[in-house]
This record gives sequence, structure tokens and C-alpha cells, in this order.
Amino acid sequence: QNCLCQCATYARDREEEARMERRRAEWLERARKDCFFNPRMAEWNFANDDGENEELTRTAMNYVEHFPEFLENGRGLMLCGSVGTGKSFAACEIANALLERGYKVKVTSFTRLLNRLQSENDKQGVIDELNLYKLLVIDDFGVERATEYAQEQISNAIDSRAASGLPL
Repeated sequence: QNCLCQCATYARDREEEARMERRRAEWLERARKDCFFNPRMAEWNFANDDGENEELTRTAMNYVEHFPEFLENGRGLMLCGSVGTGKSFAACEIANALLERGYKVKVTSFTRLLNRLQSENDKQGVIDELNLYKLLVIDDFGVERATEYAQEQISNAIDSRAASGLPL
């Protein structure tokens, strides 16, 4: 039976904390690379918010604070507004904050998602992969090509998340 003095116990505990923090930092780095299609989006967080749209920032913060409840109920959030109002930035603020809290999040755009679905043979596999994330952010939702095929593909992705009880 090993018995450590107070100093050795303290040192062991600090080493374990440092090891856990390194693991967390490595996970967060990988999660951010996986999350964002544009590396700059990893910097779009509440700390870098210019405060120009206070209502939008409050809405984003509220979503993050209540995310466990929203996740449990499969409740998403739709940000609407004209170009340049900060919707994409706010969505990435949410994504970054949830990543910090240990949730897997994916940010994509409708165009990127549609392009991926068109290029893959296993379309259902792509949609199933999106359900691995606790939150899926689809940016520029209203700019998609209004073809029947595009509408069918996005409907499949949305219906799949809804059936899984996962928020968008």
C-alpha cells in the first residue's frame, strides 16, 4: 500500500489536472477543425463580438445557457435577417460556446451540404453523419438553389435530425 505525503499528493493531483487540461485542449482543437468549414469561424465567439446587435447576441447567449434543455427537447433556433446583420457570426458564437462546453457541433452551409450530397454515392450516410453532432448549424439557408432536388435533400437532412430529436 502506497501512502503519499501531502506534497507528493498535491504534485500528483496537479500533474493529473495538467494532463486532463491537455486532453481537453487537444479535443477542442480537433472539434473546432471538424466543426467549421472556414477556420476564421473559430474566432467568431462572444469575446470577439462587437456588440453591434445586442438583441442577437442576447438571443445567442440565451440559447447557449439553455442548450441542455433545448437539446433534450430537440429545439433549434432560426436566425433571420438581411445580409450583414450578424447571423452567421451569432451562429458561430453559439457553436464555439457549445464546443467549449464539450458538445460536438457542426457548422456548414446549405450550398456545401448540397454539393457534398451531390458528390457522394451514400447520401444517407452523409445525412446520418450529421446526426452525430448535438447541434447542426446550416448557414445561408435561404440562398439555396430552389430546385426540387435541393429541397428534397435539405428536407431529408432536417427530417432525419427531427426524427433523432436533435436541434438545428
